[in-house]
Amino acid sequence: MPLTRELVEDLAAWAGEWLGHRQRTLRIPGVQFAIAHEGTIVASGAHGMADLGAGEALTTRHAFHIASHSKTFTATAILQLTETDPPSLRLDDPLVGYLPASRAGLSQLAGLTITDLLHHGSGMTRDGADGDYWQLQHPFPDPDELLDLLERSPSPYPANDRFHYSNVAYSLLGRVIEQAAGCRYGEFVRRSIIDRLGLVDTAPDFDPRGSDRSFAMGYTSAEDGRERVPIEHLVANAMAPATGFTSTARDLCLYFSAHCFGDRRLLSDDAKRRMQHGWWAPRTQEQYGLGLQIIDIGTRRLIGHSGGYPGHTTRTWCDPKDQLVISVLCNASDAAATPLCNGIFRLLEHLSHPDDRVPSHADAVDLRSFTGHFNTLSGAHDIASFGPRLLAIPTDDDDPTEVLGELVAEDPDTAMLVRAHDGYTSEGERFHFTRDATGKVLSVRAFSGMTAYPDDEYVRRFLASGRVRPAAPLSTEQDIAPDR
Repeated sequence: MPLTRELVEDLAAWAGEWLGHRQRTLRIPGVQFAIAHEGTIVASGAHGMADLGAGEALTTRHAFHIASHSKTFTATAILQLTETDPPSLRLDDPLVGYLPASRAGLSQLAGLTITDLLHHGSGMTRDGADGDYWQLQHPFPDPDELLDLLERSPSPYPANDRFHYSNVAYSLLGRVIEQAAGCRYGEFVRRSIIDRLGLVDTAPDFDPRGSDRSFAMGYTSAEDGRERVPIEHLVANAMAPATGFTSTARDLCLYFSAHCFGDRRLLSDDAKRRMQHGWWAPRTQEQYGLGLQIIDIGTRRLIGHSGGYPGHTTRTWCDPKDQLVISVLCNASDAAATPLCNGIFRLLEHLSHPDDRVPSHADAVDLRSFTGHFNTLSGAHDIASFGPRLLAIPTDDDDPTEVLGELVAEDPDTAMLVRAHDGYTSEGERFHFTRDATGKVLSVRAFSGMTAYPDDEYVRRFLASGRVRPAAPLSTEQDIAPDR
């Protein structure tokens, strides 16, 4: 089923609200998101706080540490240098040709090519013998300290023996870019990627000297009931090519849109195919290409990357064929950026394969009039429309397709749950909608006969008093329908 702009807009409208529910449910300080289709931002938004202590609300312009998203920029820059005329470098160039000959301790890297580092097949150490720069115990290494660290950090595996993720390897690729381009790494990626795409909120590293950009404060995990503590912003120094970039969800969507086929602003389609070819399969249904993670969600193959920096977790996925990009950024170490982003794509995959057994809706019924967020003491659901589809979606799970149901509108106030995940739900039962004079839904009698309420009414009935009290028993004269 082709992906239409109408479907993307419906998906984006639901996703923005759903991410707000998940941010509050998971108690993540802040969640920022954006969705792009065919190079255009369809939606962007932010929920929660950029700085809890200052009471500063998160906006779409607050930048996050996007960590290993940086590897995609570095790999893109490498591929750009292979496409100059004549080529400034080749993927099969020996790595040692770009390292100082005076460093005898780097002889362990003999035989490695640039490609070996790009797809994490070099066998090199992940973060070195002392990775406590991640713990704020000392600064990230500068260029000389990076080489010192590498000399005293033996490679645990031979080249091309297995996939072994390495931040140190990607940091060295920054040095390769400098040698091939004849300028600083940050200067090259800014000129050839950031400025070329007009990414106004993106930089190759955090600048502690000040900037007119606002940054989301990162926070520690709240596991085991601990209070969240803010984490100071870190400068990645020589490891910026692996983990230093800062950006927004909006900029990341624009950047990955340029990795869709047919867009020649950064790379040719031939270079993109090289980047997007899977070399290793580190996890089930996941591969790694040249600076890109690759997964399959249903029939949809996605490229992108995650990022984990002290206090920040981030994820961007791109469908390069349908030209759809979704980015979710969170400012807490235990936040669920990847499951949240995956969840939106899972729902899209569900919507892309309609069930022919589902009956048609009654004529002249406005599906959008049924939609909203509804609560019971057992949990909350979204009722959302996506073109001709009307779905009941629980909001207490990162995978919205896990137990969703398909509704068919029978009249302006009634819908039948005709398809559900399993027999434990209310399949075959009707949802009865009570409205005010303007048509606004006041309640829904559904979910095994329970009445569900919008947020404000749910709070008034069940939460405002601080205690849920039993109602008076029904008499035979009382009407069991929801209050009108």
